[in-house]
Amino acid sequence: MANTILRLTIAPTFGIGPGEKTRIDILERSGDDYLLKLTEWKGYREKTTTKKTIPTVKAEKLIGTLTAAVVPALPLGPDVCDGSIITLELNYWGVRSVFSWNSVPPDGWDVLADIADELCSLAGLEE
Repeated sequence: MANTILRLTIAPTFGIGPGEKTRIDILERSGDDYLLKLTEWKGYREKTTTKKTIPTVKAEKLIGTLTAAVVPALPLGPDVCDGSIITLELNYWGVRSVFSWNSVPPDGWDVLADIADELCSLAGLEE
């Protein structure tokens, strides 16, 4: 089984009990392309998983952008009470970094929000 290199999780903060949740994984390369796995939960039992390949150039650009990013370690974020918790994880060469924000990225994290948007676009998710 391939290891997850890059993961984006989107979990709404509204409602009671388990709600909708979306996870996009970029898995390590197998052959010429990377594998993108989209998993969507709708409540307790309904889960769908879709897999597709993405070109190496696109995956490595995202990974390269994230590995080169310089962001504040503990930035001040806007006060947001509803929306979605966005979590971006990188697990690359034995190093794991996790960035999380509520709907609006904190100051200085624009590059992380751009990567999250690009992952959503690659997965075919609507804005």
